[in-house]
Amino acid sequence: MKDGTKHKLLSLAKAYARIDYADDDRELLPLLIDATAQTMGELIPNFNADEMTPRQQLLAIMTVKHLYDNREKYGTAQDKLRGAASSILLSEMYEGKEAEASV
Repeated sequence: MKDGTKHKLLSLAKAYARIDYADDDRELLPLLIDATAQTMGELIPNFNADEMTPRQQLLAIMTVKHLYDNREKYGTAQDKLRGAASSILLSEMYEGKEAEASV
């Protein structure tokens, strides 16, 4: 992911999650963004982190917020994405397959 893209997602995620940096968050948020982009790349066909659609950007910042808000609970039953984020992810995952099937 290019630095400009990461900076944009970082700004969006901070605004969406209403995060004011604490010193220990300076390294955490970029890591969460990288992990989210990596996961999206594994799950969404033809995903390009540097050319995300608006829906993909929203999914990314929602995921970063969820991971950030639940960082202490991660690994428990509460580590699942909310229904809206899961729905968006499923839409992204199957959008390419639907287009291929219709051809």
